[in-house]
Amino acid sequence: MSAAKELKLVAVGDGAVGKTSLLMVLNEKPFPERYVPTIFENYTQDVQINNQPYKLHIWDTAGQDEYDRLRPLSYSGANAILLCFALDSKQSFLNLTERWIGEVKHYCKDAKIILIGTKLDLRQAGNPNHVTDQEAQGFVNEQKCFQFVPCSPKTGEGIDKVFPAAAKACEMKNKTKCLLI
Repeated sequence: MSAAKELKLVAVGDGAVGKTSLLMVLNEKPFPERYVPTIFENYTQDVQINNQPYKLHIWDTAGQDEYDRLRPLSYSGANAILLCFALDSKQSFLNLTERWIGEVKHYCKDAKIILIGTKLDLRQAGNPNHVTDQEAQGFVNEQKCFQFVPCSPKTGEGIDKVFPAAAKACEMKNKTKCLLI
């Protein structure tokens, strides 16, 4: 068996979009039933992806404005960014362009970006405040992200695609920054 590859993943996005819930569920902890803002939290997870062992160092960051000066400290050495927004919040999606993508590309020039749409269980067709897969895929194409992964930490739907997407993104050569699946 080969040695585990170590990867640093950093989750960023607006406050209350579900970053912490996502990371807790991915780390086999129960879904939190109430919102408690995160300042910074770190997790380590050993996973097997396509018969390759990985040791994932996962950083959960605060999305609130008051932590704007601290958050960049978490970016050092990041292999991949989990750029998170809530599928039931158009504003959190708009903030990806207005706030997050510039920060991420400034501090993490070589990190791969995986777009994560959380709260899939709350998205309803026809609701103008909700984000469609087509809108998210358009962002992926425009910003040259690696992949869009819609998921629901609450129901577990799509959760199993997050770590494999991050590992696959990190395995790609830097010349190829975008793969549409």
